[in-house]
Amino acid sequence: MTRRIVLVAVVPVLALLAGCGGSSGGSSSGGAPAASGSGGAGHGASHAERYVALGDSYTSAPLTGRDVGPHGCEQSADNYPHLVARRLGLDLHDVSCAGAETTSLTGPQRMGTFAVPPQLDAVTPSTRIVTLSVGANDQAAFSELIELCGRLSQSDPHGTPCTDAVHGGTKMLAGYRAATTSRLVGVVRTIRRRAPHARVLVVGYPQVLPASGDCPELPIATGDIPFARRANEAFNDAMRAAVRRTGVEYVDTWRITRGHDICGAKPWIAGVHPQGSAAPFHPYAVEQSAVARVVVRVLRHQA
Repeated sequence: MTRRIVLVAVVPVLALLAGCGGSSGGSSSGGAPAASGSGGAGHGASHAERYVALGDSYTSAPLTGRDVGPHGCEQSADNYPHLVARRLGLDLHDVSCAGAETTSLTGPQRMGTFAVPPQLDAVTPSTRIVTLSVGANDQAAFSELIELCGRLSQSDPHGTPCTDAVHGGTKMLAGYRAATTSRLVGVVRTIRRRAPHARVLVVGYPQVLPASGDCPELPIATGDIPFARRANEAFNDAMRAAVRRTGVEYVDTWRITRGHDICGAKPWIAGVHPQGSAAPFHPYAVEQSAVARVVVRVLRHQA
């Protein structure tokens, strides 16, 4: 694959955790049956607790299983919400969607000529569990920055051209954290109003990138990897800050994915050339299974 083709693949998804946008919902076959209510159309048994899963493509998990969600959302029957629901016997209403931003929770997510309803429409007074993982797609300026990193790396593959272009990125990332935290706080407060008896779990993002070193599966300059890693960390910083301000629960996936980043010996996140069923720069099924185990463990512990 030429460098130019690599960049074409990278730009739409290299917001490190960004969604697959408005692409159609093709996926691999052979996934386990969907839990009741996938895609927000739940009809589970009356005794099962209503569980609503909100999020972007790191929740919908493109290509890791049979596609069961709305067109374009790339929602897998084997993503962590489905695994959690099957494990605990929950009535799942999974409305996660690739490309979702925090604004997609309160307003429609437009994809080409159609739109997906606001994800928060699925949260009702009868909801007892909500998982939320969103924020990495916020601010178009960030995806534009990633595009810049890829382009600049072609002329300086071992330097820090992108980091230099944004003057270290400290101010930019601080702005992202502040704005995204504020939006997440608003989302969580809306959830609490709509579902006052629900446990709300904010599920953090995994380690997508190594702290440093060469990473062939990530076509940006070697010297810019630490800056990209800081951006990865900024996503979770915003989520943790929102949790502190709202008093809900945080599920840490950073620790369990240590050593399993894109360039790890046993990656749980696909690089530009996925080695299994996953979208580039998105989780493999093994990562979703690990996240599901942590979520189940948290839910079984009474807060």
